[in-house]
Amino acid sequence: MKPQISPTSRVSEPDTLFDAPNELFPLLPEGWPRYRPGQFPRAEHLHRHTLKLPVPHDNDDLADAYLQAFTKVLSNYRDLKEAHPV
Repeated sequence: MKPQISPTSRVSEPDTLFDAPNELFPLLPEGWPRYRPGQFPRAEHLHRHTLKLPVPHDNDDLADAYLQAFTKVLSNYRDLKEAHPV
């Protein structure tokens, strides 16, 4: 059965997470499902609009620095918006 895609759906460039998950997760079993662009437009939209950072599994200092940076930005976002209007 062919998926129904609305005419307003935007299909983006191929995305490794959806098109070639084994490149990001090499331990996935062979034959893991592949998805065609546009097959899951909401998930693709969320993935395109989500900030992705490397996860510092083995570096507690870097993980703490990430948390401090995000906390600082979130605590001061109004001042940052005023200082740097779009």
